[in-house]
Amino acid sequence: MRSVIYYPAVLAGLLSLLACRENIAVQAQNIDKQQLLEKSLIDWQLAKKQRNSAYQYSVHFSSWVGFRSQTQLTVIGDGVVKREYQAFDREGKKVVDWQENNTDELATHKRGAPVKTIDQLYTQCQTEILSKPKQENYLNLSFDDRNLLRQCTYMPKNCADDCSFGVNISNLRFIQKP
Repeated sequence: MRSVIYYPAVLAGLLSLLACRENIAVQAQNIDKQQLLEKSLIDWQLAKKQRNSAYQYSVHFSSWVGFRSQTQLTVIGDGVVKREYQAFDREGKKVVDWQENNTDELATHKRGAPVKTIDQLYTQCQTEILSKPKQENYLNLSFDDRNLLRQCTYMPKNCADDCSFGVNISNLRFIQKP
């Protein structure tokens, strides 16, 4: 009779240890991602300082049904000074095209990437995305060849279409201040 009670208890204990080990591994992966992001942030701050804080970057979106868009943001100093948006239908025909050219116009259109600096995107990645529970989400973190943030996204594991949320940076380049 003793073995009937003993073996299920041992099995439950082993399963509990395995679950705990998996949680520790998930936490370690999130800490590793945070450390990679912190190193990248240092590289970003150094690059930005060397280039006088003037840059442009783009954010692309593509839907599984063929719609796509691009937003280009221009940043001078600590703020976005221009936002440009283009959207294309599934055949590649441009269907929307606009520009916000001064601070009074910024964020007046609902479509397009949010008006954010790269510094704000690093903060978003750290606080809103990498903090998502890995048990419920796929987390993606990647950098360009300069070790600058390129992508920091999450996708709920129970979602199928257009479910990636977060930071997607492309075409980051430094420019001369006007």
